[in-house]
Amino acid sequence: RRFAIMPYHSAADLDDGFNDFRLPFSLADWLSDCRKSCDVDRLRWFLREAETFCQRQFGGNAMTTAESSIFKDFVLSDSRNAKTAHYIHALWPDLRKQIGEGFLKRISCKIEDKMPKGVVCRYSFGGRYKNWVVAYSKDWKRYGTPDPSTGLQQTSIRLQTDANELNEWYISVRSPLRRDHMKSDNRSQCGDIDRRKKLDERILKEIEHGNTSESHIWSSEFHIWGRHVEKYRDWEPSLFPKIYRELKLEGEGGEITDYFVNEFVKIANAAIPIINDIEGGKP
Repeated sequence: RRFAIMPYHSAADLDDGFNDFRLPFSLADWLSDCRKSCDVDRLRWFLREAETFCQRQFGGNAMTTAESSIFKDFVLSDSRNAKTAHYIHALWPDLRKQIGEGFLKRISCKIEDKMPKGVVCRYSFGGRYKNWVVAYSKDWKRYGTPDPSTGLQQTSIRLQTDANELNEWYISVRSPLRRDHMKSDNRSQCGDIDRRKKLDERILKEIEHGNTSESHIWSSEFHIWGRHVEKYRDWEPSLFPKIYRELKLEGEGGEITDYFVNEFVKIANAAIPIINDIEGGKP
């Protein structure tokens, strides 16, 4: 029975005297929950865009007002501190690229080692369609139109983030051709519609949800099945040193590396036999 404050992104205490009125979740959190519960693709896209806007515009500073003041005083207390802060700011994009690209390359190799014969992996970092690892077979049915995000013509299993930062990681089974572009009045496309329907039904039924409730499983015109990873979904800067240490371990994994590899392989091992059955054979 009183007004409440909903932050755009961070729900952390701000030490401003209004914490009794502040909700424990943010607008970005609310938009994310709405998107996960929405079955309408265009509305899901709108909610995703609004959520991303909140994260980009308001998620850059997770510090409280008191913490921010302390850091500012420290930086401005000495010319060497100010110079170091300037160098770190300029270096951050290169650090992000080094960690992100190195991580995707590492897990792509480890995933491919665990794939059945004939399934290969590719990865990309920082392109137009952000960051991804995909697994697919060259023997799977080729569609006439390549996937705009990867250039592949086959169905694929992928790990991806749509965000500029290394956040919102999800695993999905994706068709290279949109479902609504498989026209029933085009005789050459009729088989594609039938295959997509079978893939939708079997993959949704046969892939285990694990600890994720069914309400967090989603699909779209491109994605046959998808869900966000449960751990390390968003990469805070404090996570980078740990990932860097894992990348330095030649031939070995690590907690974060093994988590992403195992989550991907678990979904791939469930999806690949289904795709082989429905879309297998030479194109």
